[in-house]
Amino acid sequence: MKSDLSVCEVVESWLKDSSSVMDAELYGTEWQWFGCDRQSRRGGGLGYLVRRALKPRTPKPGNECILWLEVEFCEKWYIALIYLIPHTPGANLMAILTELARGIVEYSGKGKIVIMGDFNARVGNLPNSMNLLTGSHAPFAITRTSKDQKVSSLGRKVMAILNGAGMVLLNGVGGVAEFTTHGNTVIDFIWAQSGDLHAIEQFTVVEEKVKLSDHFMVTATFKLPGKHAGSQPGSADHRRVRWNVTAEGTQITGAICRRLVTGLWRSGHQE
Repeated sequence: MKSDLSVCEVVESWLKDSSSVMDAELYGTEWQWFGCDRQSRRGGGLGYLVRRALKPRTPKPGNECILWLEVEFCEKWYIALIYLIPHTPGANLMAILTELARGIVEYSGKGKIVIMGDFNARVGNLPNSMNLLTGSHAPFAITRTSKDQKVSSLGRKVMAILNGAGMVLLNGVGGVAEFTTHGNTVIDFIWAQSGDLHAIEQFTVVEEKVKLSDHFMVTATFKLPGKHAGSQPGSADHRRVRWNVTAEGTQITGAICRRLVTGLWRSGHQE
């Protein structure tokens, strides 16, 4: 498997006993599978394909809607894969989002946090409204634009809860959010912490040449400062890595950069 991806999240894997199946498929490769099968109905399933070099592990048990993964890339990263199942009662959806927000709070300060998944929610051009948890700064908005103009009630709740937990929806920030499904909707989201927006190098919706799914793959590339091999903290090589923030945006000066590429893919099976 040749790919620039570091971590690939899979929604609707449709695999039963996915660990045994994927362990056999990936034997002898640089990839490892972490999955959570849906037991109660046909289809479903969440999972990660992740490079072994990132020392991946699941920090807590997952369920059919939320699966967390911890990897090491310069520092610890906590990635949550989300699937909000269509026709789920509203109270259950709020319980899932509340559980997600608790996880974000739990891992905040321990490493970087990224949220990815199929939210089945429409958010139109709603801005990211950031009410910082510390209360040390005034609330601010990060504008978004999208080809999908519809806003659903679930979309408003998703934005309010995740923005309230310090997460920024990347779809539509710095460019128009492209459709993530063949049905002309934007429902597959990637979120990053507000303090990590400077590290977003690229956000892409990949239109495949051969239709494998009713959803497109969505990817985000995070660019991190690195250093020359053998350089130590406090050395000249280490000190010269710094962030420069300008009115036009954020850029890295004098840095040798490493990249973590994350991708979200939903299988070709229909609900």
